[in-house]
Amino acid sequence: MSAAQSGSRPLAKVLFCCLSLHSAAGGIQRFNARVLDGLVRRAAGGEVAVRVLADTGREPGADNRGFSLRGFAGRRLRFLTATLASALRAELVLLDHMRLLPLAVLIRIARPRVPIVLFAHGIEVWGEIGSRRRRRLERAMLRFAIRRIACVSRYTTARMMAAYGLPAQRFRLLPNAVTVGGEPAPVRNGDDGGLVTVLTVTRLDNRERYKNVDTVVKAVAALRTESPRLRLEIVGDGTLRPELEALARSEGLDGAVVFRGRVSDEELAAAYGRASLFALPSTMEGFGIAYLEAWLWGLPVIGSDEGAAPEVIQDGIDGLLVPGRDVAALSAAIRGLAADPELRRRLGKAGRAKVESLYGEDSFDRNLDAILDELAAR
Repeated sequence: MSAAQSGSRPLAKVLFCCLSLHSAAGGIQRFNARVLDGLVRRAAGGEVAVRVLADTGREPGADNRGFSLRGFAGRRLRFLTATLASALRAELVLLDHMRLLPLAVLIRIARPRVPIVLFAHGIEVWGEIGSRRRRRLERAMLRFAIRRIACVSRYTTARMMAAYGLPAQRFRLLPNAVTVGGEPAPVRNGDDGGLVTVLTVTRLDNRERYKNVDTVVKAVAALRTESPRLRLEIVGDGTLRPELEALARSEGLDGAVVFRGRVSDEELAAAYGRASLFALPSTMEGFGIAYLEAWLWGLPVIGSDEGAAPEVIQDGIDGLLVPGRDVAALSAAIRGLAADPELRRRLGKAGRAKVESLYGEDSFDRNLDAILDELAAR
């Protein structure tokens, strides 16, 4: 949908500043790509300048897609000077991460009236950040430089308001989204001899133990005696993987758990196609896009009753919620789904319907447009 079709005023000169866009693969990078698509759509021939700290060089064909992109391969001074030069011409500035707050302050000093928007996702804006002095400094920078903070969930909004003492009027909601296309694949329901596969997809980073993948491993191990046809696949890699592999061996899961590591899009699709249910009892999610991706495949999901997951998953309607570190509770949830193919179908179908109605590209574009329209009107 173009700006004219949506009834929104085209944007003439926009600056989008990112830590990374194409040099890494993750939820924030996918979010950034979706924002960029929305900005190009709204620009309608205007100028969209993208400045990326971590990426390298210029993206081939970017100008033909309606934006100019420069990457600086981590060279901070070049990134800073080039981005400030671009900011002098911009009507609107968007930042993808809290680490860019010092840049926002410099832009605010140079351009006192230009609207600056910060995107906020999760633990990077309300987790432990070090000293109290640093938090006071960030609070001052947020108050001085940032016109609006677009958060992916109400949970992230509430946590950030509490952490920095910011007023609710400063925040807007911009939930994450996934691309909805085609029909969900048929879910494996144990018809091939009773095999039920639990799937977990996440980074296995030592700094992200709150994902509680170890709880999933222990929960599956607790069910192996009564459910010998239960399997676990873990997609993702990171510094925590050797520890999790050792845990699986110590729990007697040899042959029942597979660590896939990093996989291609095709291999990931195959993993979803093999799965019967999805489990990620993370206790500190800022949103939970992993559940949306599982729902696209019609899978029932199990999440934690902490963090933003309860904002996305409706317990008993389109998924199940359990205490994130409670092995017994997670085992019971897996047991119930493994034994009831119809329940798996019902929850997965409801999840797919939720994605289509609330978390598709059209919904994201409407929410982004509402924020852009508000700032353009000032």
